[in-house]
Amino acid sequence: MPVKAIRFDHNGQNVQAEVVYNFDELSNAVMVVPNNTEELNENILLVRDKSRWKSSSTLRKKFPSTFNNIINKIDEELKSEISADHILMLGNFLS
Repeated sequence: MPVKAIRFDHNGQNVQAEVVYNFDELSNAVMVVPNNTEELNENILLVRDKSRWKSSSTLRKKFPSTFNNIINKIDEELKSEISADHILMLGNFLS
């Protein structure tokens, strides 16, 4: 299962988290595991419904700005990964 490290802003602090996903088996879900901070002390399951990420995490309501920062960073990372995969597939096709 791929794990990607991300950094995002939480109330002026630069926080690191791991994003765990497996698009081979489940293409619309990721788990965000923040480093141990007092305020961000729960794993966040995100499920993509159409073009939006949804979550039942309490952090979504408690820290909406942080939650949006996490979503933006995940979208950034996943877009770059998908682009890299497409380049590899194109390279395999051309060889």
